[in-house]
Amino acid sequence: MAALATVGYEPCSDGDSQDGVEKIAIYANGERFEHVARSLDSGRWTSKLGESFDIEHELEALASTANRGGPVQYGEVVGYMRRALGG
Repeated sequence: MAALATVGYEPCSDGDSQDGVEKIAIYANGERFEHVARSLDSGRWTSKLGESFDIEHELEALASTANRGGPVQYGEVVGYMRRALGG
């Protein structure tokens, strides 16, 4: 979160859409950071899967509990951050 603050993000309480604001969700397995997803205007989220392509998804779709036995398991969403669009 400290690294993201250097590019204008600040902690926020949720991932709900907000006009003029870009939000990110931070995934972790316990104390280990795993992934960040970025909000879209549609209310869905986008992620880059490693060196692969970008996907659009529901926030919970990448959580370990949603993917038991699946190939993508980024833990759980442990926090949200936001910044003004264009920031």
